[in-house]
Amino acid sequence: MTSVGSPAWCTAVTAALGGGGAPEGDADPGSELDVVVADAPDGPVRLRWRVRDGRLAEVGVAAEAPAPAEVALAAADLLAVLRGELDPAAGFMRGDIKPVGAAGPWLDWLAALADPATRAALAAVASD
Repeated sequence: MTSVGSPAWCTAVTAALGGGGAPEGDADPGSELDVVVADAPDGPVRLRWRVRDGRLAEVGVAAEAPAPAEVALAAADLLAVLRGELDPAAGFMRGDIKPVGAAGPWLDWLAALADPATRAALAAVASD
């Protein structure tokens, strides 16, 4: 697998999710959550995750202003979430994972991560 947080990694994850840009004519970008990975192999990175219609649609390196919500995760923890080894909801309840900002995008991300098809797609790309 390419380095966590690199543009190639984001492309691979988005492809595994079957996502991409918003459908033509869809003005709603969905909800957005930034996952800040301070120890990414290529240096700190802010990853913008988009949830559309209740599912994870895409991830990319955030170039614009911060999303309405963010959470900081170590690269190893992000990979553990993607492989299904770390439940971010349980980490939140234990106080190990602390999102900041609006609650809606965080809850949307958690719900989208719980989808079995999403879990399988993320686990496959995280194990490459």
